[in-house]
Amino acid sequence: MASYQGSVSAAQVGSYFVGQYYQVLRQQPDHVHQFYSDLSSMIRVDGDYTETASDVLHIHNIVTSLNFSTIEIRTINSLDSWDGGVIVMVTGVVKNKDINRKQKFVQTFFLAPQEKGYFVLNDIFQFVDEDVVHPNLVPVASDRIDSQPHVSASFAEPPASDYGFEEEARDYVNSVHIDDDPVDKYSLPEQQQQQLQEDFETEVVVDETPVQEHLHQCIMLHILSV
Repeated sequence: MASYQGSVSAAQVGSYFVGQYYQVLRQQPDHVHQFYSDLSSMIRVDGDYTETASDVLHIHNIVTSLNFSTIEIRTINSLDSWDGGVIVMVTGVVKNKDINRKQKFVQTFFLAPQEKGYFVLNDIFQFVDEDVVHPNLVPVASDRIDSQPHVSASFAEPPASDYGFEEEARDYVNSVHIDDDPVDKYSLPEQQQQQLQEDFETEVVVDETPVQEHLHQCIMLHILSV
């Protein structure tokens, strides 16, 4: 199992993954399923509509059915997780070819480590309702707080994690537009980017092979030659 601790941070893994994932989604949507494996699961939430998938073919159908004409990445949040995994949360704006308006979205990935690189184990995609109203917080009267509670609720403040990040997407990935040039610029230092390219698996091969032939491959984080 590849180990990136101390060499490549969660923020770098997350931003590099985001660049590759949305580039494939934009340029070669028929190959998006290769970021997943037979162990993967996905949920798509759009208002009251929810769709889940637990196999590569169904995940592929969900992702390609989104039918985006424009993808703009706003922020990327990455955090080291259990057993070498990385959680990546992406926010942005998309435009569907069938709907003439932009929609905000949040997509969260759990990148599970494998022998070479990572694969998407879990994927949550949700459209954000802009009409959501956050309720006002009700202040608690100070005279109701027991200054000497019977059960101690004090906890030592955990140290700040070295692996929690919230980065503006422009620091790593340019906004993705379907009609624009490919996204190929990252702020990773050349040496670290080369290391990522060496650690991650082989590139996506563009061919006419049916999707079904890929279903039993554990392929992740392919590097596209731009």
